[in-house]
Amino acid sequence: MIPTQQLERNKVDQSYQFNPFDAEFKANPYPYYDYLRTHDPIHWGMLGGWVITRYADAKAILKDPRVDEAPMPDSFRKKSQYLAKKERDLEALILASQHWLFFLNPPDHTRMRGLVAKAFKGQSLQKIASEIQAIANQLLLPLKAERTLDIVTDFANFIPIKVMMKLMGLPKQDEHFVRGWVRDIFSIFDPLNSLHKCEEMNQISLEFRDYLQHQINQKRKQPQPDLITALLEVEDGGEKLTDAEIISSCMMLGAAGEGTTASIIGNSILALLNHRDQLELLKQQPHLINKAVEELLRYDSPTQLVLRTAREPLEIAGKIINQGDFIILCLGSANRDPQQFVDPDQLDLLRSDNQHIAFATGIHFCLGAALARVEVPIAINTLVQQLPNLQLAINRVEYHDNVVTRFLKSLPVTFDVA
Repeated sequence: MIPTQQLERNKVDQSYQFNPFDAEFKANPYPYYDYLRTHDPIHWGMLGGWVITRYADAKAILKDPRVDEAPMPDSFRKKSQYLAKKERDLEALILASQHWLFFLNPPDHTRMRGLVAKAFKGQSLQKIASEIQAIANQLLLPLKAERTLDIVTDFANFIPIKVMMKLMGLPKQDEHFVRGWVRDIFSIFDPLNSLHKCEEMNQISLEFRDYLQHQINQKRKQPQPDLITALLEVEDGGEKLTDAEIISSCMMLGAAGEGTTASIIGNSILALLNHRDQLELLKQQPHLINKAVEELLRYDSPTQLVLRTAREPLEIAGKIINQGDFIILCLGSANRDPQQFVDPDQLDLLRSDNQHIAFATGIHFCLGAALARVEVPIAINTLVQQLPNLQLAINRVEYHDNVVTRFLKSLPVTFDVA
């Protein structure tokens, strides 16, 4: 068992401000969140924005119509203007991101989400569930004789992209480079990307766009029972999606699904291995899996932060947030708030009334949450039930350098042969 880094409150500097780059914070942010919720729950942070750490405040802001999504495409436009002096640009990245639901606000968001959600709901989750189980079994089968595997790099990183390839109806032989594209474009959610990283994403956007346009052209000629065809055909009140909007939607669903789902699986297995009683409970009562996943989402949320801007002035708990101010909502902190959850630092798979906000809430509630709630339970139960005596094979874990997402680099484990 990896010993949890215990950080007593008196070790947190009394002038502490939210710093997602701090090594100790990255390893275990929860004691820092605890300090901030108690001492400074709404403060102007070092990143130039308001840091919100309490559940009630974060949920209120997520639902507040006076608060907009952070304008990520605008950031890319500013960087592109700078690059224009060097005869380079970020046009492909701008075109790709400007239709992502994560970065849209009403009324554009309302129209796009309605159409994409309608196409998405037309996919059979029952059929998808059987395919996810087959994928999980196929991934584990050749590894079982080894008595060791890496939960992240051998398993969790592959399930989401294989599912998305099937869902979108993309050729199986294209999986390797599609996976590379969605993995790299996932960095779009990091607001602190370097100029070099943005140029890399721009090139990926260009290649991915051309690939998806070819797939759209093929499915327009020969419709298939898949998501891309559904996006082509969906209509609501005479409104339809353009090719550019379909391409952006596919990029968004692929990137968000791959990164977020893989991180949920990795974080969940680590949490279970650090709480052997809960792992044994789930092993003995596999029917608890759906309830267990909700608790695992709360306990170590994959998306730790979401970013917003104030469209107009607002007051939260006596603090005045001015128009245009940047807001950092710490979902990881909100989901450990003792004002909302009893014993929040305790992993309790039987927890009742678990109203976590790991998938956010309001108009930007995660579009892929329904799919994740099919995918993740199957993945976790497959690992727990098929790998006897599951044990950690390392003493210390490392996380990717992404200030928004809590995502393990690897998670080696050992197990017995069934």
